Order: sequence, then structure tokens, then C-alpha cells
Amino acid sequence: MTRVVHIRAEDGEGELVARVLPAPDSGRPPTLYLHGFGSSQDGDKAELFRDRAASAGQGFVSFDLQGHGLSGGGMRGLTLTRCLRDVERVRRHVPEAGGAVSMMGSSMGALVALWHAVDPGPWRPVRAMALIAPALGLDLSLQRMVGEEGMDRWRREGVLEVTNELGSFELGWEFVSDLRRYDSAELAARHTTPSLVFQGKLDDRVGWRDVAEFGRVTGELTRLELLEDGDHRLIDRLEWIWSETDSFFAGCNLRLGQDVE
Repeated sequence: MTRVVHIRAEDGEGELVARVLPAPDSGRPPTLYLHGFGSSQDGDKAELFRDRAASAGQGFVSFDLQGHGLSGGGMRGLTLTRCLRDVERVRRHVPEAGGAVSMMGSSMGALVALWHAVDPGPWRPVRAMALIAPALGLDLSLQRMVGEEGMDRWRREGVLEVTNELGSFELGWEFVSDLRRYDSAELAARHTTPSLVFQGKLDDRVGWRDVAEFGRVTGELTRLELLEDGDHRLIDRLEWIWSETDSFFAGCNLRLGQDVE
């Protein structure tokens, strides 16, 4: 049975709400899941993965990034840096997330997972990752979607309204200025975590070539599943994604040893 953890607001940042499915005797580290932009830990992916983890007796930790779901904070203040601080707060306050973990992430959440893994701070390194449409090259993708005039207007007005199938959201210009501090080439060069990446070629938000280049640079550390007819969300592939992820994490755990304390 899952329990709900409320991590109080601190240093001007909002409360975080996490859901924890413990499995202390599973022999595998728990999975820490990060949802995508505009979604939540109760979205389709998180719900299915949590359910499958429960059926397999595996630990699963998820939470709502600030501005999403039940957590505090606002979308206008969303930045990659803030998301990384959210992960750090969860690992600090949720015991199941403070030790060895594997990570799953979708889109923006996958990008956050990648950057956290290269600099996990005082916590145990991330053992393995499974990433759905990681938002590599997000800065350039935003420019393509919004256009030059739209980017100029966003910078002048300080806010942009973004609409997708999950709703409408206001994003501050700081989202872009902060994002430009994070270089994808540096990320690939520092990447050391075994990773399974699922990417659709019909994705209209994440450029599959950016993801393929990341896979090429990181070499045998990254197993790339490039889907010819896959879109951004890959909702119709979730059962397969879980099955592949479960096998991948099990193999990584065997190679890295059983000490997950």
C-alpha cells in the first residue's frame, strides 16, 4: 500500500507531495519516477508503472514537481534548476529515495533525471535509468515551436501561455534563460549511468535526432529504442516499456551487485 508524504515548503519554495510504495525485501533499489511538463504523479504513465511495481513487489517513489499536481509553487516559476532542487528535497526527506535508486522519467522529467544522475550530491549514485522521450535540445525545440517572433515576445513580456493535451500553463522567461545554462554536449560527456531510452520518430516536441546523438556519444551506456511510428507520449507502448524497463533494471542490479542499503 502506498503512503503519501508531504514535504513542507522551505526557502520560499512550495510543498512537495510524494507517494511511496515501499518494498524493503525486494532485493532491488526502488524506482524514483519523474513526470513530464504539465503532468503529475497520477498521470497515465506513473499510474501504470506504480501498479506494475506493486504487482511485482518492487518499491516505487513518485512526486509532483512544484507547480504540478498536489504540490505547491507555480508554473510561472518553473525551471530545470528548480526541478533538480525538488528531486534533492525528495531524496533528503523520503527514506526510500535517499539510498540507491533507479530512475524513470518522461520528457522534461527524463531531462531532470539525466542531470540529477550526473550530479547526485550526497546521495547514492543512480543505478540505472529508463527514459521516455528525454527533452534533450529543449531550448532549440522551444524556438522551433514558438518561432523567432514568439521568442522575442516571450522575452519582452516575461511570460508565455503554453497549451497541450494536459491543459494551459503560463511559463516565465526564466524557464528559457535557466535552460540555457545546461549544455546537452556536457551532459553526454558526463553521463555514466546505464540507460534505456525510448524515443518515437513521430515525436513533435522532442527531436529524435537529438536523442539519437546522445545515444551515439554515450555509446554502450545507452540502449536506444527508436520507434518509427512512436509519438511523444508513447501511451500505446506503456506495457512494453514497463516490461523492457523491468528486465533492464534487473540486469543492471545483477551487474552492480545486490547491496542496495
